Amino acid sequence: MSPLIFINGVLLASAAAVTLGLAVTLFLVLLLGADAPVLAAETHPLMVAVGLFAVLTATSGVSFVGVVKNKPWRWPAVAVMMASLAGLTWYFLPA
Repeated sequence: MSPLIFINGVLLASAAAVTLGLAVTLFLVLLLGADAPVLAAETHPLMVAVGLFAVLTATSGVSFVGVVKNKPWRWPAVAVMMASLAGLTWYFLPA
């Protein structure tokens, strides 16, 4: 197993776990809706976070498949994955 496969797999699994956790949290916030008006302000940022992590999960998955199967498009896929990771990091770091 090459180091790139390992790193890509760890990133894919981590991104998928965070996406699933945020999606479940969003589901619960939407389910509580009117019963918890304090949570209403958190709905939009939570939706944005779910979307961003879903993009990272998707790009990581495509990159992982490309690297594991040694496809000719693996390097552009890795570049897109790294760009999405950099964008996610930039979005969540404080200004």
